[in-house]
Amino acid sequence: MVQARRDPLTGAVRDDVLMSRQDADDLGVEEGGRALLRSKVGEFNGRCKIVPIKVRNLQVHWPEGSGC
Repeated sequence: MVQARRDPLTGAVRDDVLMSRQDADDLGVEEGGRALLRSKVGEFNGRCKIVPIKVRNLQVHWPEGSGC
C-alpha cells in the first residue's frame, strides 16, 4: 500500500493507470493520456503510465481504483 502521492517504487501518482506499451499502442493511448476504466460497479478516470507489466493487465492504486 502506498501512502504518498507518488509511489517511490514505480514513480506512479495516485491517478495513474499502469499498462504495457503493447496495450497502450493497441488502444492508441499515449503516456500521460486519459484512461477511463469502466465496470458494472463504477468508473475510474486516470492517466496512462507505461510500465513493464504483463499485456492485458492494468494496475491502479487503492483505494482510488476500488470503485471500478
